[in-house]
Amino acid sequence: MQGTVPARLGHYEIVEPLGGGGFAVCWLARDLLEPGNGDLVVLKRLRKGLIHRDPVFLESLLSEAEIGMRVRSPHVVHVHGVVDLEGEPALVMEYVRGYRLDRLIRAAAHGMAPEAVAEIVRQLARGLLAIHEVCDTDGTPLKVVHQDVKPANVMVTPEGVVKLLDLGLARPQRPGSSPFWVRQGTRGYRSPEQNRGDTSLTPASDLYAVGLVMFETLQGAPMIDARDLPADTLLDRQKQMAIQMEVVAPSIASPGLDVILQRLLAVDIESRYHSAWDLVQDIRRWQNSWRGDLRLDAYVRRLGPRAEPLPSQGIEPDAIHCCDTQPGEQARTPKTLAATAEAGADLPHGRAMGAVVGHPFPLPPSDPTPGEDSSPPLRDGSP
Repeated sequence: MQGTVPARLGHYEIVEPLGGGGFAVCWLARDLLEPGNGDLVVLKRLRKGLIHRDPVFLESLLSEAEIGMRVRSPHVVHVHGVVDLEGEPALVMEYVRGYRLDRLIRAAAHGMAPEAVAEIVRQLARGLLAIHEVCDTDGTPLKVVHQDVKPANVMVTPEGVVKLLDLGLARPQRPGSSPFWVRQGTRGYRSPEQNRGDTSLTPASDLYAVGLVMFETLQGAPMIDARDLPADTLLDRQKQMAIQMEVVAPSIASPGLDVILQRLLAVDIESRYHSAWDLVQDIRRWQNSWRGDLRLDAYVRRLGPRAEPLPSQGIEPDAIHCCDTQPGEQARTPKTLAATAEAGADLPHGRAMGAVVGHPFPLPPSDPTPGEDSSPPLRDGSP
């Protein structure tokens, strides 16, 4: 955290510092202009000086704002708006109360129950579908790819709702816009295309990362220990694992889920899922055929206390996340609310707040966009 923690920023009362990394710092805050105590939100602002050092930092922050405001899904953290804080733009984001998936995996020790894994993957795919299909105001697809799907960027609430966090690496693809940053994202969760240095990524890249998340959730450990591995070596390991997956997948996944896992982790992009919707439908078919009565909400509540202890100041178990890592760099764990955050902020809860700074993009409409699948909810009652 940079310098002394302020008591106020503009008309926001700072409740807790939430940490930061190379690009940004984040705070849990309340809007003093709101009636009563105001809703909890998360403020995210670039580190001092970055906005003047390189325009790419401001472009990244405003891209996150645009996508976060345009995407309307219960499975993606929402950005309420952009405000002027002491002369610099800051994101006002949804606050999510729940548990980070990487910590739930750790609490489960030897892998999570297959029904829980399937429901987490289904809701995660729903969130990615909303990101992949987000459009400009004129209906033009923005062709957004998340680029950093990993367990630390997935939240599960006590109500059994899965939220995808951190849109900091996502980019709308317009004529003249910056290309995808080469080999961006977290080392162990990059797709083969990212490890090759491709700059024309598709939704299939995110879906490979979903496969890595699914593998880790089932197995209790990452598919590949990617620490200190160069991209070329990591790509070779991914190719080896794809060959072995016919044997490995049935050993860790229930019948039917193993086939889904193999398809997600295909190195050949043509053999992989091309659409998150296809993944949602395959998971639904598996759920309808699986005989079990596990509820994700109850399962998470059992694991939660082992996943992270209650933080201080009477706040319920919360996980805050922010995309502010340097390319290829792991985010640092903040000193406060250590039980609930690893590097920064993104989050769910409220209304757009504060005066909106002048954007290089038009604001999206305020009404929610339909798009959730119409099939009946699973046993946890989540969308």
